[in-house]
Amino acid sequence: MAFDPLTLITALILVLCAVGVQMLLLWRRQRRQIPALGWWGAAFLIAALGFILLLGWPAKSTMLGRVLANAIMLFGMGCSYTAARVLNGREARLVPMLAGGLFWLGLCLLLEPPPEIRMATASILSGSYNFITARELWRGALPQLRSQRAAAIACALHGGFFVLRLILGPTLNPGLRWIETAASLWGTVMAIEAIIYVSVFSFLAASMTRERISFDHERAALEDPLTGIGNRRAFDLKAPDIFARDRRLGRCSALLLFDLDHFKRINDTHGHDAGNRLLVHFTETAARLLRQDDLFCRIGGEEFVLVLGNAGAGEARFIAERVRDAFAQSSVQIGDRAIATTVSVGIAEAGPDANLAELLSRADAGLYAAKARGRNRVVNMACIGEPCPQPGEPAVA
Repeated sequence: MAFDPLTLITALILVLCAVGVQMLLLWRRQRRQIPALGWWGAAFLIAALGFILLLGWPAKSTMLGRVLANAIMLFGMGCSYTAARVLNGREARLVPMLAGGLFWLGLCLLLEPPPEIRMATASILSGSYNFITARELWRGALPQLRSQRAAAIACALHGGFFVLRLILGPTLNPGLRWIETAASLWGTVMAIEAIIYVSVFSFLAASMTRERISFDHERAALEDPLTGIGNRRAFDLKAPDIFARDRRLGRCSALLLFDLDHFKRINDTHGHDAGNRLLVHFTETAARLLRQDDLFCRIGGEEFVLVLGNAGAGEARFIAERVRDAFAQSSVQIGDRAIATTVSVGIAEAGPDANLAELLSRADAGLYAAKARGRNRVVNMACIGEPCPQPGEPAVA
């Protein structure tokens, strides 16, 4: 069965326009949650414009039309890379978006290289854009975002096709030119591959949108809006898994309750804005001293909980003292006043048969004891009535 490359390229233009418009329509509905859709819509429409220019330029004319067409398509690929950055919450940057197309224009208009060099350069630039787009998509794809990983693979395969063109293009057709060789096998293969890629990517983009919105909603339901850390629901969902894992592996774990001292008085004296800033400041202070896998959540007004996996009472006390000391030595500037307070901490170590309710009760008792003893201190309930272990010492049985 014979394929007419000109017909295929025309079909590709129609697919690019349809997908670009679809992306922009999705972007209008989800612009706040998925702003990257607007960039991808623009990328596909820009690519369509490049192919239109390529087909509409007379084959017998100068190379200017083909040079401009390829530059426009490179700008579209740069726009796609920008979309991947924006999807991951990174800023849009004009330099990488425009660099490939501008380099191509400078090379072709100033140096006028032979066709083989032009084709090799276009293949390298196009492949590079697709590879860095694939890398950006992959690095931002959390385990829940499977479609984003699939899109990264699709971009990498598309980039691999340009590498294949770089290797085989001059061999199959030295001096390859798009319009003049439109009836060639290579032109047919290129058009079919592009149609497949655009169709697959449009499906994955729609799937990415659904997954990202679902993920954002789930994250919002588990996140404290003021401090950005987990909320009570996140603690209730994740803490049992940490304790169960350590119990299964025969490891220690601990639960720590933090409560800011004199917080109500600060709120009444300086206002709720000062209290909120103090809560954020404590969150930032503690987060800098915690391990990446520690579960740190705000479960009440000025009450925070920390779950330490693979940590005994000695290590838990060491971390609690570091947080307590760092917070006690810091302050928040409100106008011309520096507002400071302290934090009290209660610790409960998880034994083989401990459940979450029991751990919370024991840690809360330790927190109450810390308040009763004058605040700004750490109390481990396993140590009441006997010396507490120092950091590095074994926990009390």
